[in-house]
Amino acid sequence: MTITTALAGPLGLAALALPPVAHAGSIQTVASFNYSNGVYPEASVTDVGGTLYGTTVTGGTTGYGYGTLFSYDPSSGGLTTLVSFNYYANGSAPLAGLTDVGGTLYGTTANGGAVGLGTLFSYDPSSGSLTTLASFNFANGSDPLAGLTDVGGTLYGTTYSGGTAGSGTVFAYQLPTSSTSVPEPGSLALLGTGLAGLGLVLRRSRRRRAHA
Repeated sequence: MTITTALAGPLGLAALALPPVAHAGSIQTVASFNYSNGVYPEASVTDVGGTLYGTTVTGGTTGYGYGTLFSYDPSSGGLTTLVSFNYYANGSAPLAGLTDVGGTLYGTTANGGAVGLGTLFSYDPSSGSLTTLASFNFANGSDPLAGLTDVGGTLYGTTYSGGTAGSGTVFAYQLPTSSTSVPEPGSLALLGTGLAGLGLVLRRSRRRRAHA
């Protein structure tokens, strides 16, 4: 929702679009969902660089309305549908909020995926791409309803059902490391020793040539 105000000036009227402003002590509606951009947002939004990201459980533009991932820009008041979930390919019904890890957002869907029991996904705001990282299959859990917690590059979460007793699970998902990884201290030390040895060989070679 955007408020447009007409301003009078020497050149006539000009339209200035202003984002909604929240006033102290009051609740201000800044955007409304309308099915095509989502229905029933149940989780909180996540701030990434001043832009808010969130999910809706249903609605969207695919199938019977399997939910959306959206962004809201407080500076412009713009609500943008970034992803409409489509059940089997990328899940359905994202009930939980999104977890920001280094600028990439991670979340779950309670249904859909390869066997219809939910997914774990990532969303990259810079490229706009959503990737299904894993599908739940009852053995590893089913129906993830709560959010994810990042602990040193590993995501932890729970599922409402599934597992060995069918009563839910605690799961972990190890995030991939950067392709440009820093060598381990042991590797650096070994590399340093190798260079020192090479220097010693070169010095001995010079001495032999000098005495020849």
